[in-house]
Amino acid sequence: MKRIDKEFRIALNEIGPIEPIWSEADQMFYFEHDNYPAVIYGAKTTEETVKGYKRVLREWIEDRLAGNVAPGVERITSGRGGYRPGAGRPKKEPTEAVRVQKNILDVVNWLREDPKRADRVRKLMKA
Repeated sequence: MKRIDKEFRIALNEIGPIEPIWSEADQMFYFEHDNYPAVIYGAKTTEETVKGYKRVLREWIEDRLAGNVAPGVERITSGRGGYRPGAGRPKKEPTEAVRVQKNILDVVNWLREDPKRADRVRKLMKA
């Protein structure tokens, strides 16, 4: 027995009975299964859909065995897309770019030297 036939039978056992669903929007029967999300087939009748789905599934298995199917296509994972709390670059305080005239640039540099000075200037402005 060929490996394709063996894999095809395993796939059909995993899928179980192929019962097409009517799509009102497309006006046709279609079938898909969670184990093989890349394989979907639709036709006007249920018989055509079952026959076509088996054909497309077999072709997909041939492609998979030949190494022509990307691992991400073969199965859908329930991961978070690489997101992990605390992962990535550390967060910095948000900054804002401000343009100033050259004649007050010395004041800006003086404020940058010591952050406490900026607090004192704020208190002075509010007083």
